[in-house]
Amino acid sequence: MRHFNLLLWANLVVFICSAQNNQGGRLTAMGATGAAVKDLWGVAANPANIVGHPTPSLQITYQLNAISKDLSTQALAFVFPINKQAIGIHTQRYGMAEYQSNSIALILAKEFGPKLSLGIRGTYHQLRISGYGSTTAASIDVGIAYQLSDRVMLGYFLNNPSRSDYIANSAISIPTVGHLGISLQASDKLLLSGRINKENFALGFDYQLVSIFSIRSGISLSPLTHYFGIGLVHNKFIVDLTYLKNSQFTHTPQLSFGYAF
Repeated sequence: MRHFNLLLWANLVVFICSAQNNQGGRLTAMGATGAAVKDLWGVAANPANIVGHPTPSLQITYQLNAISKDLSTQALAFVFPINKQAIGIHTQRYGMAEYQSNSIALILAKEFGPKLSLGIRGTYHQLRISGYGSTTAASIDVGIAYQLSDRVMLGYFLNNPSRSDYIANSAISIPTVGHLGISLQASDKLLLSGRINKENFALGFDYQLVSIFSIRSGISLSPLTHYFGIGLVHNKFIVDLTYLKNSQFTHTPQLSFGYAF
């Protein structure tokens, strides 16, 4: 019975955590449509998209969950550009006192000419359930980004193509999901983006009202979720405020801070 309960809890947590790959304030507010958007949080959305980031940058984000006030997500993203390459670090903690999912990832990305970039992310996962112990896993993710034209970009990100499992029991697996994305720089101020996978479809936008202030919004279909956000940039500091509302829960707030070195 104890073994059965462990599997039940672990699979529940893995299922929940698979939907909690947080993409930071900006991309989350755009409907989590980061598969084809150049951004620091490509460390979570598509590793190929961290190439071309102008300076070393660090951001942290904190999201409360509407299921429980004790349930939250904390994540960190860091990117260090080196000529036509980039190195990234991504850490995330999701959970509460009774159970936690933690991960740390190293990302490597490289440009191959002016249009194509590739990225790879290696992640170490830890899943802990109070009273039952913990288990670990390692996975590899891959991403590609292609600049179709000056204004249109395509991206594809594949989670865990090797179908890695947690060590404790092969029944507990990390999801394998492919994400196809497209973005359109409609004007100097307006960016449109979209993402599709086998379970969901999402659209979003980012509009820069003035040089230091942007508004964002997005929508995804499964479950029906609305996203809203604003972004502030002052000198080298970045602040993003994001809210999610879906058909199952109430508002979910998220706050992000960043600094470009």
